[in-house]
Amino acid sequence: MTGSMIVNNLAGLMMLTSLFVISVKSY
Repeated sequence: MTGSMIVNNLAGLMMLTSLFVISVKSY
């Protein structure tokens, strides 16, 4: 259970960071 939660958190962080980078590059 904890392993899957960590994987989900990492996936969410990667998605947020990728969106943040895209928004910064668009400027």
